[in-house]
Amino acid sequence: MPNLPTEIWFRIFENLVSWNPYEAKNNGALLRICRNAFSGGLPVIYFFPKLNAKNYAKFFNTISETDFGKLVHHINLTNISYTSKASITSRLLRRCAQNLESFSGPQTGLGFTALRALSNCSHLKKIDLSVLSERIDLQYLFAGIQNLQYLEYIDFPALSKFSPGHNESWPPSLVHIGFAGAITDGFIAESSFPPSLKSVNITNCPQLTDTGLFTLLSKVGTTVTSVTVQYPMAELSRNALDCIFQLCPYAGIISIPANYITSNLFESLSESGVSHKVEHLEISYSGSLLTAVSLVKADDIVSALADGKLPQLRRLQYSIRLGWKEESEDVQDLVDLIDDQGGEVFVSVK
Repeated sequence: MPNLPTEIWFRIFENLVSWNPYEAKNNGALLRICRNAFSGGLPVIYFFPKLNAKNYAKFFNTISETDFGKLVHHINLTNISYTSKASITSRLLRRCAQNLESFSGPQTGLGFTALRALSNCSHLKKIDLSVLSERIDLQYLFAGIQNLQYLEYIDFPALSKFSPGHNESWPPSLVHIGFAGAITDGFIAESSFPPSLKSVNITNCPQLTDTGLFTLLSKVGTTVTSVTVQYPMAELSRNALDCIFQLCPYAGIISIPANYITSNLFESLSESGVSHKVEHLEISYSGSLLTAVSLVKADDIVSALADGKLPQLRRLQYSIRLGWKEESEDVQDLVDLIDDQGGEVFVSVK
């Protein structure tokens, strides 16, 4: 085997990760077999390195002292906690900028130099900052991403702030935005979202009110095919999402918490006279059945189905916390109607 040519070793290493090439792998020990194994396996090993607190420092030193950074296409620092300094992350991004396609931030924070360093990564397609535990200034994040022509996916951190007086622009090719943190009504009102946007996830935006949510869905609703709103959203009212079917008529996937909907969600759908395109509807619930709040009922969906307003619904998933009894007539009718449409009903614990 040591006499195998470099090309064969490359294929061997490729096959080791072929079942999921985008999952981080650590087969570095195999590079020591021979010189050809090293040359053939190096591009595969560094394509998506498996990084953790134990090997991160060595990885950074290697990238700093060699030109291996050009081999790195994906960096995932979500397993890196307090061993990751913002200055190190900034230098790492610069060293790996040439071919980097995705970046997932560490559990700590990113300084403004690291956020600005993203602008050097011209081939970035995905940025995930959802696990950051330190507040960042979104001014510097937008400065780093606004000219990334190929960026398709971004998830914002839960802790962030905006510096006043800055107008931010979005990258032109975004397909998914995960809204979180310091997203305000004013920011949404001033934003012009790219027409390429197909998916939005909204969670943990403590300053976003019904007005901001309505504005956001009004702006992107006719293009998105997937909408997810997750609890908590501190400033939303009980009926904040009753308008989602009207504002997002082509969304095939809708996931919403029962905390922010009422039976009017389905009643207004019936009144519109137009069937909705939703195929997958998930209703979660973060609350107690002991509350005096009137929750959406299975019969509300039954009526919409019976009236032909949800003809494409194939998958319904609802929280067990809603208190819908599986043996009840309403739930049985619900199961039968969705089954008639070739779909299924699932119960979740969230």
